[in-house]
Amino acid sequence: MKKCLTLLSVLIVLLLSSSYATTVFPLANAKSSFLPAKGTITDSGVTFTSVRNVGSNTIMTGTETQTYTGTFCGTGQVSFELLMHSSGTFDAILMATFTGSVDGKSGIVKILYIAHAEGFGLHVTGYWVILRGTGALANIHGQGTFEGLAGISQTYTGQIKYSS
Repeated sequence: MKKCLTLLSVLIVLLLSSSYATTVFPLANAKSSFLPAKGTITDSGVTFTSVRNVGSNTIMTGTETQTYTGTFCGTGQVSFELLMHSSGTFDAILMATFTGSVDGKSGIVKILYIAHAEGFGLHVTGYWVILRGTGALANIHGQGTFEGLAGISQTYTGQIKYSS
C-alpha cells in the first residue's frame, strides 16, 4: 500500500509541475485553430463516501455536483479520490461527467482534473483535460488550468478544439 501511495504522489507531483505539463498536455502550447475557454465552476453537495487512514495520511473518496458558467455551461457529476497529507495539503484526482453546452454545442463530456490544495476551502490549483464527448461534443478536445477555493468555487482557463 505504501508503494501505491508513493507512486500516486509522484504521479501527481509530475502532472502538476509546469515543465512536465507542457509535455503531457501539448495543447497548452498550440496557438492555431483553438478556441479560448474560460469561466467559473461552483461546487456543491460534496459527499465523502469513504475515509481511511494510511500511515499519517488519509485517503478519501466522494462525489460532488458542479455548476459551470462561461465557455462550459451546465452541470457536472464528479467522483474523486483525495489524498490528505498530515501537513494539511491534499492532492486529488477528479472525474467529471459534464452535461450541457460548450461554446454553444450540446452534449456530454468526460473531464479529468488533477488538483493540489492547501486544505478544504483554501487555494487549489490544477489541470483539466477533456477525455471524450458525445452528441455535438463528440469531437471536442481541450485542456487547461483552474484555480480557486477547494470545494467552493474555481475559475478555469484553457483551449478547446473540434476535430473533423
